[in-house]
Amino acid sequence: MKKKILFVLIITAIIAVPVMAQDEGSFLVSVTRDGSGVIVTGYGGSARDVRVPANIQGLPVKEIGTRAFRTSRITSIVIPNGVTVIGDAAFQNSESLHSVTLPSSLKTIGRDAFQGCGALTAITLPNSITEIGVTAFANTGLRSITWPTGASVISDYTFRECSALETVALPEGVITIGQGAFYRCAAIVTVNIPATVRNIGNLSFNGCTAIPLGTRVSIQRAGYRGNF
Repeated sequence: MKKKILFVLIITAIIAVPVMAQDEGSFLVSVTRDGSGVIVTGYGGSARDVRVPANIQGLPVKEIGTRAFRTSRITSIVIPNGVTVIGDAAFQNSESLHSVTLPSSLKTIGRDAFQGCGALTAITLPNSITEIGVTAFANTGLRSITWPTGASVISDYTFRECSALETVALPEGVITIGQGAFYRCAAIVTVNIPATVRNIGNLSFNGCTAIPLGTRVSIQRAGYRGNF
């Protein structure tokens, strides 16, 4: 009986390992300039549900590099605590990616980082983030977004043509809504403009045809001069 139980446990472990984690060898890495950690520069594994290890080659993972997972076929990714940067176009056009778990250590999301990830319908942005680049979430499937309290600027075209986006929550502390930030987000029905906003760029809400009249008035009072 003990042998049978042990056999079952071994089989279960073999089945579970590919789902829960990837071997270090699945990731291409480079060492950071100061030698204190590594940057993930590519992924060569076959698993589509990916969990990035906290350490590779004995060093902590500090960054997801430029184009590291660009056009990949992965469906989900868990990024470990300790990562502070997601580079430009890191997940751009990864059309099957529907689940992303970001760490509380994250500071920067680069330009085009998730652009074109049409299956990505939800994401939680940790408040540790201070910068999100141009078109970082453009053309994604996001349905709602809560902007992180640590980032005072919404960059140009950040959510351009997110056709499913309905709800936008902006915290106090946001100062600038960049040009075309929500350009052609035709499904938006709820958006709040905090009193801290000082600059609203051209075309920020152009094509946002579902925004109710009362909300449009509050946006215009905040300084927006474009068309809805």
